Amino acid sequence: VTRAKKKLYIGHIAPLIESLKGGFINWKGVLLIVTNEQLNQALYLSKIVFKVRLRQLMDRDHLLQKELASVIDVSPILISKYVSGTVFPRYKKLYMIAAYFSVPLEVLVGQDELTALYLKELQQANSVPKLDNLKASLLNQFVDAYKIDPILAVNECRENIY
Repeated sequence: VTRAKKKLYIGHIAPLIESLKGGFINWKGVLLIVTNEQLNQALYLSKIVFKVRLRQLMDRDHLLQKELASVIDVSPILISKYVSGTVFPRYKKLYMIAAYFSVPLEVLVGQDELTALYLKELQQANSVPKLDNLKASLLNQFVDAYKIDPILAVNECRENIY
């Protein structure tokens, strides 16, 4: 990962890096200590969460790839690559997608509190996370607010990494 890419992605994957051992983000979101391996793993997790959530949001709104492509001014082929996970959009396109679906960027890339809790627990226990009261409350809020299943993306991460 190049230095420019590190700077671009740090802002939207900070909690994922923070959940990995050895990576620290200061209060301004500036990366203090993180290995390339940790950054690559955090980027990979973010890409998995993004592709799953994008598919969910498109299904929720009954949106075709070509329709989303025209909204964010890219080719339908590029949207297909986003959905398949072969390409990860640049920040501007991520922001446009999040704005179109009326979800925070953090939710789109797995930075939300619920996803961070599940991913951290997955990494530590290498098992299916338990649903305690805090997570049950966050899960209900998430589903009510965004009308998508947040656990689907976490399960995809588990299948691909753990």
